[in-house]
Amino acid sequence: MKLPDAKASFLCDAGGSDIVRQFLEQYFAIYDSDNRQPLLEAYHEHAMFSHTVYTPNQNNQQKMSVYLSGTRNIKHKTDLDSRCRFLKQGRLPVVTHLSSLPPTKHDLMTFAVDLTLFTPHMLQLTVNGVFKERKGNVNTDLMRSFQRTFVIVPSNGGFCIRNEMLHISLPTRLQEDKCFKPVNSAVVTQPITPAPAVSTITSPSMVPDDNTKLQMIQALSAQTKMTSEWSKLCLEENNWDYQRAEFAFVELHKQNRIPPGAFITN
Repeated sequence: MKLPDAKASFLCDAGGSDIVRQFLEQYFAIYDSDNRQPLLEAYHEHAMFSHTVYTPNQNNQQKMSVYLSGTRNIKHKTDLDSRCRFLKQGRLPVVTHLSSLPPTKHDLMTFAVDLTLFTPHMLQLTVNGVFKERKGNVNTDLMRSFQRTFVIVPSNGGFCIRNEMLHISLPTRLQEDKCFKPVNSAVVTQPITPAPAVSTITSPSMVPDDNTKLQMIQALSAQTKMTSEWSKLCLEENNWDYQRAEFAFVELHKQNRIPPGAFITN
């Protein structure tokens, strides 16, 4: 039996490409900056985070020593106390831990993205790629391979990370040969199509005023052919985020979960 061909990235739903790309662009722009504190807005109040490191021999352990503190490899952390202690819980402990890690510069062209779950209430994605450590504004020769798995939920008109697992290892020879290469501006391949200008990392937002709400209800009703009452309910359940409400409608409509009475009758 022939195995399916390998793909650089996998999307369980093509409708998630815009959200995923925008999220990754915003997240890693902040993560690669000199100040990771703004990531506080990207994590849920009760977020959970853990990281692991792969070091096959003693020499590699020395190369990765900066990441060994706080690692939660349950193969070695066998007692319950250690497993709980090395699990970061809450946005402040998570971002404090991330801020303690070396400054980085990720090569976005190496990213392989798997979107394995995409619903109006949750999405899960895994990102593989390569980054270099920085000293000040200068990239060092210390190159790392990484895998990050995010569980993301809607929040305040945007999205926030509810759970994350980070795994760091040394890059393979193939990764070293392909990463951080000059990009031919005439031929640029991206794993996911460009996204519209929408905020996907949670930021403080104001609830729209009554006039704006009315305009959103009318627009959604005209687009979906739902009644004003159902359009209002859809927007309310999605925190008055129009794009999320639009997406929720499409998903529920495909699943035949919207009753006939929700639509305008001629």
